[in-house]
Amino acid sequence: MRIGASTLTMPDGTEMKLRVSAGVAWYPEDAQTLEELIRYADFAMYGSKHSKKGTILNFNRAIYQEDLFMQNGPEKINALIEGRLVDFALQPIVSARDGAVYGYELLMRPRVEGISTPLDVLKLARANSKLYQIEELTWFEGLKAFEACCKAGLADPGARVFINSIASESLSEADFARLKERFADLTERIVMEITEGEPLDPQQNDWKCESVKRMGGIVALDDFGS
Repeated sequence: MRIGASTLTMPDGTEMKLRVSAGVAWYPEDAQTLEELIRYADFAMYGSKHSKKGTILNFNRAIYQEDLFMQNGPEKINALIEGRLVDFALQPIVSARDGAVYGYELLMRPRVEGISTPLDVLKLARANSKLYQIEELTWFEGLKAFEACCKAGLADPGARVFINSIASESLSEADFARLKERFADLTERIVMEITEGEPLDPQQNDWKCESVKRMGGIVALDDFGS
């Protein structure tokens, strides 16, 4: 309190207020070694300096882990994209009328340590300007996974396949043409779901909706109502 109320007089007579920012890490809740406690307290101190100067901030593990996650993001998202390190689970969509399987939703499962969910993938892709690459990966690797399941007898080959498309992105004309050529037997069963997690780009959205319809597919809203 005394420091916060103090001023420093400069040679030209200007008075400057003094501020002290501090970070605190607690033993044993936050860490059990002096080295870790100092590192965590230092992290909290910088958090205080970059938010509201002149305050004391306690170490927050969730914020610390998020910061590490974003720092390591470029390397991880690039590895995922370049290695195409994703699997897809098929979630059945069942008709309430007769219990028959109407289709399967493709659910991405990343195979990069530290990236656990599709939300993690989108977060890192957004921060590193890689959303288009994730859109392309979703379409091609997702349809490849569905094709393999149909051939192995694990999915109904006559069912629809639901693909989550990023609302702000669209495949290019060349990639749509490549998709139609590669998966000619599947395009008429595509249901493109527009996700709600990204802001909608009307121009991109109109283009990809028309492109999907020209291939024989249809369009749906993901998580309608949210």
